[in-house]
Amino acid sequence: MELNYNKSTSEKIGNSNVHRNLGAFLQSSLGASLEKPFAFAESDNINDIVYSKADLHIHSNQSNGIDSPEDIVDAAIGKLQVIAITDHNSIKGALRAKEYALKNKIKVDVIIGEEISTKNGHIVGLFLNNEIMPGKDARDAIYEIHKQGGIAVAAHPFSFISSHEEGYKPVKELLHELAFDAIEVVSNSYVFSIASNIRAYLANASLDLAELGVSNAHKKEFIGKGYTGFAGSSAKEFRIQLTYKDTVAHFNPYSISETVSNAVDKLKSVYFHIFNKNQNK
Repeated sequence: MELNYNKSTSEKIGNSNVHRNLGAFLQSSLGASLEKPFAFAESDNINDIVYSKADLHIHSNQSNGIDSPEDIVDAAIGKLQVIAITDHNSIKGALRAKEYALKNKIKVDVIIGEEISTKNGHIVGLFLNNEIMPGKDARDAIYEIHKQGGIAVAAHPFSFISSHEEGYKPVKELLHELAFDAIEVVSNSYVFSIASNIRAYLANASLDLAELGVSNAHKKEFIGKGYTGFAGSSAKEFRIQLTYKDTVAHFNPYSISETVSNAVDKLKSVYFHIFNKNQNK
């Protein structure tokens, strides 16, 4: 069924409080993990609207991830309806994933994304057409994202791993000055990210940006550990909901073994970051 997204309809069925309360209810009554999309609506017909899941921050082996773009798409089948491959300073992996999904008629909508290394830290661009070169300041990178008609996301702004260059303010100190469209309030969900996620959530109380839940996965097993709930089932519908700030951040908890494995991946990610930082000097 095609959804009617005129303003009055969005206000009726897409109220942020309705979504937040629904998300809290689903997590408390059904557990943090949603195995399949849920349908909900304020009308008597609960099948009017599909509630789907998107993971908008995933790394492939085209940057510092482990798995191929094709393997990531396969891993998302039946688990996520929308994904974004956001490799560091490259959209090659995202293009491959999208081509693979379309060619094989896989019901996973792939968004072209990129995690851009700016002088002020990492910024995620979604719905891109072209790569954005690293090394710009944050304002210029966001301008380039918007120039392409893309969405600019404050990526894990309160992460304990510093990604800004010496002599430049980090993104977290510029959140009220920069033209972000969304913020990751759940970026990964393992134990060490809890504090940074809480800080991002509290910061967004005054920023009032669209909230995203993402996995920042570097291995296919962790895809969907953080995810964004939205009304609809496609990337186009996700974008509309994001525009109305009607997205909801969710997370799935880590087991002990997953926490250890993820910590090892994080150390590899730190090494990758330091190596690239030195290469760009």
